[in-house]
Amino acid sequence: MKKWFKFLLIAIIALVVAIALGFLFVVHIPYSDNVARLNRIRDDIVAANQYEYNGYFNEYQGDDLYYILEIVENDENFYVVINDENQLVAKRPSNPIDTEQVLGEFREEYGFEASKIEVGYENSTMVYALKYVGEEELIYAYYNINTGVLIKAYIL
Repeated sequence: MKKWFKFLLIAIIALVVAIALGFLFVVHIPYSDNVARLNRIRDDIVAANQYEYNGYFNEYQGDDLYYILEIVENDENFYVVINDENQLVAKRPSNPIDTEQVLGEFREEYGFEASKIEVGYENSTMVYALKYVGEEELIYAYYNINTGVLIKAYIL
């Protein structure tokens, strides 16, 4: 009887270790690698353009891939949009309308709280990109960052 108990205990411990290692290799390491990759890209953009980074960085995948940073230049905050070839695509003062206004309009229009909001770049326009993930719906909505006007939305 003791042999079976020891065997069962060893099997349970081995299973827990295997699950932990599986999580590590399938989830944690790829996530950490992606965070490190994005940090390198951000640091390269900041160094190449001699920007003073102000805490906001986003990899934005619209029709094309863009990197959006908030920088300080001459004591003013700006959003800059950089393409994947490290070229400046757009630059605008980072004094957009309040995100609460856009979140309120999204809630009013669709009846849900947005689960994610980020600064994006769509159709040569700086936007707030909002996302809602529900049990039966997926909503993407894009609002002009200056006016708060809805530009386009997708309901899937």
